[in-house]
Amino acid sequence: MTTVFTPPVPSDELLDLHDAFARVDDADAPGTPLDPMLGDRVREIDAQATNFGRFLIRQLRETVPRRLRDVAAPFERDIAPREGELAQIRASGDQSVGAQGACLLLERQIAGVRGNLQSAVAREASSQGEALDRLEQELRKIVATDDDPEEDGGSERAMLDRALRDMEHVDENEALGMAESLVHKWSREPITASGRAALRALARVLRSWGRTPGYARETPRGTRLATLAYVVGRLGVDPRVAGALRALQYVERGRVELAQLARAVVDLHAVTEVDRTLAASTLNARGPGGFAVLKLG
Repeated sequence: MTTVFTPPVPSDELLDLHDAFARVDDADAPGTPLDPMLGDRVREIDAQATNFGRFLIRQLRETVPRRLRDVAAPFERDIAPREGELAQIRASGDQSVGAQGACLLLERQIAGVRGNLQSAVAREASSQGEALDRLEQELRKIVATDDDPEEDGGSERAMLDRALRDMEHVDENEALGMAESLVHKWSREPITASGRAALRALARVLRSWGRTPGYARETPRGTRLATLAYVVGRLGVDPRVAGALRALQYVERGRVELAQLARAVVDLHAVTEVDRTLAASTLNARGPGGFAVLKLG
């Protein structure tokens, strides 16, 4: 026997760290071992969902930070020599009226450029936020297909219907064993749309069983049922829908990172050294505690 959970392996893909930290799709995991074949099939479908979810957000990962950098670049080129000249005068220790006047002029010029930088970055961040909103709408359309009427045909559904008729004449142990056998059979090959429909129909049966005393969760039979229901629930979801749900999580995280990025780009030229240091630290942070969705390079 094996479990569906494995420790995250080292990866250069920051979204892998994000997913491991967030434990995506594991909230309802039974915490009990899975049959090796079923575990492999669950992981296979998880991989398909992950790949599709990341495909859906591939453009925004690079476009959003590039657009903010492009908008900020002219202002940074303008402000950098002024900041350098101001730092040089201050470091010289010159307290003359001329030096103080030069510092005051430079500070005013820097403040003006910084204000323009802040306004430009805010406009672009708002525009990119709208792009995230549009992507979210497209993702929700994909997720909505999960509520479409299920396919009635297919050999899997016919097989399920026959099994359900037979289950009426056996006890709980036999019925559960028959359900497990069905899932094993369907999992030997890639699961089709009709197969997912049959799995979802079976999932409803399993949930109903779980509300009866014969499948009490604290009993061995109840534990078997919970594990099977978990697997059936995962296998019955279209990888496209699961991928879109995963991408929605990335979009939500992307909104947070967009706000952090916009503020840090401006604060690199803040008045205080503390704010500048914090901004640099923010831009260098990667992984669960930093940037994972947006690629900063």
